[in-house]
Amino acid sequence: MKKTFLIPLMIFFCSDLQGQNTTEKSNFDLTELKLGSTNINDIINKKTKENDFTIGNEKFRSTKSKKILTINNLTLQNQTRDTSFTNYVSFEYNEKNIIVGYILAYYTLKENPKIVYHQLKEKLGMPSFRYFSSNYDQENENYDAVIWEDKEHNKLYRLRYHSWEPEGLRELRITVLMNSESDVEDTAYTALPFYFWRDYINARNELGNDNYTYQEFIKKRPSFKWNTK
Repeated sequence: MKKTFLIPLMIFFCSDLQGQNTTEKSNFDLTELKLGSTNINDIINKKTKENDFTIGNEKFRSTKSKKILTINNLTLQNQTRDTSFTNYVSFEYNEKNIIVGYILAYYTLKENPKIVYHQLKEKLGMPSFRYFSSNYDQENENYDAVIWEDKEHNKLYRLRYHSWEPEGLRELRITVLMNSESDVEDTAYTALPFYFWRDYINARNELGNDNYTYQEFIKKRPSFKWNTK
């Protein structure tokens, strides 16, 4: 079954994703969240028209609480300095209210846009895949797309940067899925490096080589030139 994990545009215009909508949790960390077993009500205990919505058959609940915007014990800001953009997490949950994935949207102006990347690298180790759109970006380590496969906890992390203006807005999105769900084409990333994950999983299984990386696989794709590292 094809799975589409989209960023809901309506989130940008919601004004009621307030911290008081979330359970008071101490020492919460997104990287420690157990997908497939954590109840959404244990993370966001208040359901409203503004923070709970459905796209197709998929249900989401969102929050901008700084208690939840935590990566590797680092609490992220829940808005940019000029307050124009709100940082948030959208959790996807199933009919049993169990979280099966989430999206972190993070915007920065003058803050270090690589802060999330470095936190994930510290927590998960070197990425399984890094992609650059130009030689300049590669020289300056301005990653367009990054993948971590956390086999121990059955998670797939996909980080995507959308803007690298020197003095402008930087935007990144992290999609985290159960790795058992990650071998399906993601139509939200058509023609981008993430799109070939299913083909890679099939190739890795056929080879019987668990150490065969997506980095190696993507470089063999015909008709594409990838700046990878």
